[in-house]
Amino acid sequence: MSGIRKWQGILLLCMTSALILTGCTKNGKKPEEELQTQPETEEMTEPLTEEIDYRSILEVLDPETLAWMDSFDEDRMLKLVYTIQGEAAEEYTITDKKKIRSFLDALRELEVAGPAQLYASDAGDTFDFYSDEESYQRFSFIMGSVMIDGVCYETDNADNLWDLTGELLDSP
Repeated sequence: MSGIRKWQGILLLCMTSALILTGCTKNGKKPEEELQTQPETEEMTEPLTEEIDYRSILEVLDPETLAWMDSFDEDRMLKLVYTIQGEAAEEYTITDKKKIRSFLDALRELEVAGPAQLYASDAGDTFDFYSDEESYQRFSFIMGSVMIDGVCYETDNADNLWDLTGELLDSP
């Protein structure tokens, strides 16, 4: 057994020497890289990313949509059609009036900033609120950003909305 221990010790010594000679350390940096740090200055205390200024979605919606939201009557709602667009569209119809109201309330909670810089037009979600078979109000999203009057806005405070859609997808 002592012969094996001797060879293990020699092997460990050789490996350590090889690592030291190649300049590797326990954190993967060469010693000279560890020494090269940027000096701390007052300029470095500023955040690296720009602060996004969010505001209520109600501030950017057109007057017609705002009037529709203000006069919303869940008893007059026929259905809400939620469509997920992608390679194949999936459509879900909601007729429960309280559930329809909860979707509208979640939309009212949204905060927006924008316009958003990147979006893909082939993937999105639409919420169509029908008061009869022909009259509806549409809210469109592309990759989580909301489209308003042809402008795509980044969204925040959308957890409630996406939780509701998740519940819808999970239901039989």
